[in-house]
Amino acid sequence: MKRVPHTIDPRQWSPESPYIIGQAYTLHLGNRRVLRFTSKRLAGAYEADTKRWLKELILEGNLLLGQAMYDYREAWPTLSDTGSEEVNATDAQIRELLQQAVWHLDRATVRGTRASALLGVWADVERTFGRLGEAYRLLEQFWRYKTQGVLRYRMSTRARQCDEARDRMQEYGANVPQLDVAQPRAGGGGR
Repeated sequence: MKRVPHTIDPRQWSPESPYIIGQAYTLHLGNRRVLRFTSKRLAGAYEADTKRWLKELILEGNLLLGQAMYDYREAWPTLSDTGSEEVNATDAQIRELLQQAVWHLDRATVRGTRASALLGVWADVERTFGRLGEAYRLLEQFWRYKTQGVLRYRMSTRARQCDEARDRMQEYGANVPQLDVAQPRAGGGGR
């Protein structure tokens, strides 16, 4: 018996098709997006790009953490000299937020290679930016109390940087069309 060649273009299939869903390779991102790829190679390439992107975010978070430590130490003599209970509580909150940011950033850098490691790194990086943003908002409020316009503006700018990083994390993967994802790079052929 003769075989009939299969001439259907897979890109024209519906992504909701049970056959496609069963044959697809999925990548779960930390922002609750699930991306489906037609081949393991494409899924692995996108996962590698995602890991590179997360490493850049970790470096950005590390830079902001270093700046936050410096900004806290700059405010520290003023925070500790007042004797006000409200200012002492602000000092303790900022210290706690910075310690949590350090803990989450350290945890993000030592995740393993299991399948769930990407989700854990994602969550820790997002929490790092969240804690840093909260610390900067507290420093902004403190400098508003001290009527220091330049320092207050610097703190609000850095808090916005943390918020923008979290927004980028929420939007990541939104522009990837399902099942027709990464086309081969130009000039990136085989042997």
